[in-house]
Amino acid sequence: MNSAIFEFGGKHYAIYDNGDIFDIDSKRFIQHSMDSSGYVVVNLGKTPNRACKKLHRLLGEFFLPNPFAIPISELTINHKDYNKSNNDISNLEWMTREDNARDSYKRANHPQRGGTNKMAKLSEEKVCEIKKMLPMFSDLEISKLFGVHNRTIYDIRHGKTWKHII
Repeated sequence: MNSAIFEFGGKHYAIYDNGDIFDIDSKRFIQHSMDSSGYVVVNLGKTPNRACKKLHRLLGEFFLPNPFAIPISELTINHKDYNKSNNDISNLEWMTREDNARDSYKRANHPQRGGTNKMAKLSEEKVCEIKKMLPMFSDLEISKLFGVHNRTIYDIRHGKTWKHII
């Protein structure tokens, strides 16, 4: 098992590649908890310098080489299996924020498009009707007929939304 020694907020710690963190000053292991987003976190430092840190980020900083020619402050740690609580080193990798956003989108961690989106006020059938009406009516006239904001019709007209409907 690999380890590294570090200081944070006036206290000294040993971090192990299995995710354990030992408080050297108080001679005890730090308890992990879960934040509201599902990430494993630890509280480090003495008051007033105490802070909550994400475990996967700490593990990356101490045990993963940076494959990019940019500072790690501009990178993010990705969970390869998409499980935020699986902080095994083999499951973690550095990514640029742009690559991480693309990966997240590919994994479908984004709102569903069109009628499959639970928040959609229009169905695909209604959008087909709207698209047929676009040459003959204004955005405001169509929006009143379908009970949506005229900006919704504007976005459909200009291909900003419902692009997949022809």
